[in-house]
Amino acid sequence: MKISLLVTPDGLKPIYPADFDECKKLKVGEEVVADIHPPRNIRHHRKFFAFLRLVLDNAPDTYVINGRKEETPQSIPKLLDWIKIKTGHFTPMCVGDEVYPQPDSISFEKMNEAEFSVFYDRALDVVLSVLLRGVSKEQIEEEYINYL
Repeated sequence: MKISLLVTPDGLKPIYPADFDECKKLKVGEEVVADIHPPRNIRHHRKFFAFLRLVLDNAPDTYVINGRKEETPQSIPKLLDWIKIKTGHFTPMCVGDEVYPQPDSISFEKMNEAEFSVFYDRALDVVLSVLLRGVSKEQIEEEYINYL
């Protein structure tokens, strides 16, 4: 059971009718365990995906890194995986003698708001230093409005 609660002076209260219905299933005196944390900010999540669309629309087809010419990812899922790898948000996976980065999830269940904020800032830094050189964070912020 996963419910949204509001902290009040009288204790925790269900926020939505569905949350209230879920709470009614609990028996008085029953012991339960709760993992309480603030929810992820959906607006921040949407802003990140607007950023990805902005990058796809404005990044060159190729970029040079460490003297090598590489192709810029051409879809949001591929760009997202590229960013996860470049920011170190991955798990190394062994296949035979080779080690490959397996991008980690940024889902609401896997990453809290503080962790997502760190990831977001790193993603912005990587993209601005590799794909959108010469563009400032302020310019990106100004452009978001067109993508939200």
